[in-house]
Amino acid sequence: VEGRDFDPTFATDSSAIILNEKAANILGFDSSVGISIDWQGGTYKVIGVVEDLQNDSPFKEVGPTFYLFGSRARSNYSLLRLNSNLSQIDAINQVAEIYEKMIPNSPFEFEFVNDAHERKFRSINRIGSLSSIFSSFAIIISCLGLFGLASFMVEQRTKEIGIRKVLGASAIQLWRLISQEFILLMIISSAIAIPISIWVLKGWLEDYEYRISLQWWVFLIGCLGALVLTILTTSFKSLTAINLNPAETLKDE
Repeated sequence: VEGRDFDPTFATDSSAIILNEKAANILGFDSSVGISIDWQGGTYKVIGVVEDLQNDSPFKEVGPTFYLFGSRARSNYSLLRLNSNLSQIDAINQVAEIYEKMIPNSPFEFEFVNDAHERKFRSINRIGSLSSIFSSFAIIISCLGLFGLASFMVEQRTKEIGIRKVLGASAIQLWRLISQEFILLMIISSAIAIPISIWVLKGWLEDYEYRISLQWWVFLIGCLGALVLTILTTSFKSLTAINLNPAETLKDE
């Protein structure tokens, strides 16, 4: 975002460093490029500033970081991009051969970057998977309960439905008569659940330095989905009762 990258053709870059934006902001200069920094007995000149990179825990703020180039940039790790024209096995074998020639007394150990990132998010992915599973169970159990309640109500009002049908009530009017109570209950339950969900989710997201913001349409989609499930679940039993012949339902009267 400022300055330049390291250049192997510049011998002076062995004593140069690049800062991330966090470090540059802490230093407080209008431009950090060109200033000198003393570190571990050496003086380094800042040649560039890069965007903040999250290379540690994804659950906390990026810290101030600087990057060295050359023999003074000591590290226990080397980050390599494998040749896309080779298979992973062939590329790793070639890297291993070079490594064993340069450091023969140290075992060659490697891992893929995507595996390292996946390990950081493993607990979050596990929470997401478990939430999906238990949410599915909750929806299925709720639909079964709703279906049972609708069956009980229709059984209790079978004769009423037959009488209304004889008196000229349409199928839509009869369906609305049975379903409106369930729809009203769903709306009331959503009005209670949404504020609680927002409060719980905001508290959970506060644990993360970098987090999404809750969007209103997410809760709207949830309510519409619950409404559709309610209508489908209750309509099956309602339409069964509506299609019954009134002569059969009223023959005992």
